[in-house]
Amino acid sequence: MQILILTPGFPQDEQDTTCIPFLQDFVLGMSEHLGAPHIKVISFQYPFSEANYTWHEVEVFSAGGRNKKGMRRMFTWRRVMKQAGLWMTENTVIHSFWLTEATLIGQQLQEKYGCRHIATIMGQDVLPSNRYLKKLSAEKMYIVAPNERTASLLHSQKLQESAIIPHAIMPLIFARQQRTTDLIWVGSFIALKQPEQFLLLVKELLSTNPGISCCMIGEGPLLNKTKQRAEREELPVEICGKLERPDVLQRMERSRILVHTSNYEGHSTVISEALSKGCRVVCYDVGHTHSDLIHTAGNLEHMTRIVGALLDTDMEYLPVYPDQMSEMLQQYLDLYSGRTY
Repeated sequence: MQILILTPGFPQDEQDTTCIPFLQDFVLGMSEHLGAPHIKVISFQYPFSEANYTWHEVEVFSAGGRNKKGMRRMFTWRRVMKQAGLWMTENTVIHSFWLTEATLIGQQLQEKYGCRHIATIMGQDVLPSNRYLKKLSAEKMYIVAPNERTASLLHSQKLQESAIIPHAIMPLIFARQQRTTDLIWVGSFIALKQPEQFLLLVKELLSTNPGISCCMIGEGPLLNKTKQRAEREELPVEICGKLERPDVLQRMERSRILVHTSNYEGHSTVISEALSKGCRVVCYDVGHTHSDLIHTAGNLEHMTRIVGALLDTDMEYLPVYPDQMSEMLQQYLDLYSGRTY
């Protein structure tokens, strides 16, 4: 069996730890099961240059699309189709990530070569704003939803999932450390993630928790605006900017509570990572793993109350993995082999 993975982005080298952590864990895990020679990856847009390279012994082709539109995107798809044709065998299974261009091209490859096609929902690709959804046919592929919430959103688009398989992460080394940071925020500084709400929450909590320690990690167009506001209002928030994944995980291991202000997630990897590092999690009703250590808020005021109560609670910090990597990989291997759930 050979697995051909189609994705909009993939790490440009083994040091690129922040590019789609879940997909990195997935490919590494599947490589351990099948062997690296049985896995091929084609990335449409990132890395930004066209190249063949090796990532942890897995062959990768970057089409170098650079998120260009119009006819230039068609040229990217042509390069993808050409490389896929070079790698196709009679026992190839196509696995597309995101119900966008990767799945659309995966559908065309399935029609051309008659191979099995799996497509995994990853995030906003299941929302009505995704123009590719109307071009996809659930009868021609096995669509995998990471949770019931995304499956329900898929149904509203008149598509049906073949399986619900939660996203899992690789087991991480855990070391007991002093929790010197009370609140940690991790994500992209974009409107969807609502970073300003974290600042409002911290400002509200200062009256009852004057010694609170907080940090924010990530990058994006709202980073400077968020940093300037934190400085202007003299909030005890360290704005770290972008950190590599190992550094993010270390910061989580020294933090008490992950405050996740995003108003939408397909299935949050950050929440799973925080649980693996012993953090409590406070978030809105978004897609994530199941755990009693996740506290769901209805709005910012409710979130602030939950965080305030947790800060006054004597908590134990132990690693939690609600979803096991081995189980997730086996379920996908079953789909690759034609066994469905």
